[in-house]
Amino acid sequence: MLEEYQNTQLNACRIIINSIKKNRVSHAYIIESNGNRDINKFALAFSKYLFCPWHYVNLDLCKDCKLCQMIDSNNFIELKIIKPNGLWIRKEQLEELQKEFNNKSLFGNKRIYIIQDADRMNIQAANSLLKFLEEPKDNLVAILLVENIFQLLPTIVSRCQILSMNFAKEQNMVENLLEKYQIADKEDIEKKVDCCVKFIMSIESNNSVDIMLLSKKILDNFKEKNEMLMFFDIITFLYQEIMTFYLNGNIKIFRDYQDDVKKIVNSKEKISKKISIIMDLSTKIKINANQSLLLDKLVVSLERVNAE
Repeated sequence: MLEEYQNTQLNACRIIINSIKKNRVSHAYIIESNGNRDINKFALAFSKYLFCPWHYVNLDLCKDCKLCQMIDSNNFIELKIIKPNGLWIRKEQLEELQKEFNNKSLFGNKRIYIIQDADRMNIQAANSLLKFLEEPKDNLVAILLVENIFQLLPTIVSRCQILSMNFAKEQNMVENLLEKYQIADKEDIEKKVDCCVKFIMSIESNNSVDIMLLSKKILDNFKEKNEMLMFFDIITFLYQEIMTFYLNGNIKIFRDYQDDVKKIVNSKEKISKKISIIMDLSTKIKINANQSLLLDKLVVSLERVNAE
C-alpha cells in the first residue's frame, strides 16, 4: 500500500492523498520513474488506494481485503494493465482497452488502466490514447508509467498530472538497459554507452572526422531495431544529464563521463531542442525508417541547433 512509499516518495504520495481528500482525482496521471525499478509496484499501490472504499494507506487496516488480493493476482476486472507487445505498445492494445471499458463497471464505479513503459507506444498507439484522453469518461483513471517522459507526445503530457518519483539512490543506467532490453552482456552495454558518448562528443566538438568514424561504429554496434532504440535511449539520457548539470551542477548517471558532460556548453533552450529532436527521430525507428539515413539526420539536426 501507499504507506510503504510515504518515506521514499513523500511528494508523490502527498499529491495522491490530497487529491482524494479534496475530491480532485485527475482522469490521467504520468508517473516518471527516475530510475526506480519498483514503479510498477508503486502504481499498484496507487490503484489500491483509489479503489479502496475507505482509502486506506496502511495494509494492516485492510485485514483480508479481497479487492487487494484480486489486484495482486491480476484478477480484478476493473483494473487493466497494458504492457509492450514485443518492442512497443500497439494501437490494437489501446483499441481493445477502449472497447472493454465501454462496458458497464461490475464492481463500484471506478475503473483504472495502467500502461507500463508508456514511452514505448508507437505513433498509432499514442494517437489512439490521445483520443481516449481528449474525451475522458467519468470515474476512469489512466496511469502512464514512463522512464523517459520526453518520449511521450507533448499533447499527451499536457492532459495528465505528472508524478515524479524521487531519484533512485543508486542510478545505474547500464543495469536499467540490461533489464529493459533483456540483454545479459553487461560489458557489451558498457561498450555501447562509451560509443554513444564519444559519438555525441564528436558532434558537440564539431569534429567531422570523428563524426564519420563514429557514425559507422554506431551502425556496427546498433544493428538491430531494438538496439537502435537503445542507442536513442542512451543519448537521451546523456542530454538529460547535460540539462541536469546545466540547472544544478549535478551528474548522477554519467559519472564516468563527467569531464565530457562538463565540456558541453549549451543553453537550456538548445538542450531542450536536442532532446525533442532525439525523441522525434526515435519514433521513426518504430516505423522501419532507414537507420543510416536516420543517423545522418540526427547529426545534421544537432549541428544545426549548435549553429543557432
